[in-house]
Amino acid sequence: MMMTKMINSCNKCDLYKSRSHISKDIGKNDASVLFVFDRDWNTDSMHNRQDLFIKRLNELLEWDWYQTYAIRCCTDSKITYEHIKSCRKYLGMVIKKVNPYLIILFGKVSVKMIFGEKYRNIPRNIFYSKTNKFGKKRIYFVAPRMTSPISALEKSFVKLYNYIQENYK
Repeated sequence: MMMTKMINSCNKCDLYKSRSHISKDIGKNDASVLFVFDRDWNTDSMHNRQDLFIKRLNELLEWDWYQTYAIRCCTDSKITYEHIKSCRKYLGMVIKKVNPYLIILFGKVSVKMIFGEKYRNIPRNIFYSKTNKFGKKRIYFVAPRMTSPISALEKSFVKLYNYIQENYK
């Protein structure tokens, strides 16, 4: 609840001026898998793509997942690195709260938020391992953007499905 109040009163960047609402997280608070989408879209087609991906993986995950957004303001404005820096703290709070083993990043904004501004063309459909300062190992999977063709999303789904089947349980 504290984070929701912080986000509602946030004015660190100009996105708060054009937001229609604040994106809400859903899922299990101590999930093994965290989905990070770039932003909450104002279009049904993007929500349908996100829902399709999560519903299919849910067969394996059995509700052991949490969904959040890199950018918390729901707006159609162009996202800049200043916006990413402003929202990074909130994503960090979510990661600390959920403490997942696997973090799936959808889109370049979420990737930049985790890996930094130097991100250019990080390959998609690849797993990355990072150990934090406390020695906790996390696996990151960089998925295609939700605006990618369905065939690219399907390829990611198959790779994730196989990884989760082999490593999750």
